[in-house]
Amino acid sequence: METLIPQASVDIEDLKTCLEAIVASADRPVAILQDSKPVALLVSVGLWDTLCETLEDIELCHLVKTRQNDPVVAVKLSDL
Repeated sequence: METLIPQASVDIEDLKTCLEAIVASADRPVAILQDSKPVALLVSVGLWDTLCETLEDIELCHLVKTRQNDPVVAVKLSDL
């Protein structure tokens, strides 16, 4: 997975005037600044999808670990 450290930054006021160019540069994270402070992070759809998949994997790993020591329940296929 890519690191989310912004490679670029843009002032929030610039979004109004050059949104298309800013979005085009979103192949890497872009920090959106307001009063020189980061308020948002613009990422590509591909990176967003990767982040969502990674978070889902982490949640599933946590679920597996919490259920790891639970008792095993025998189930017949016909019972399903």
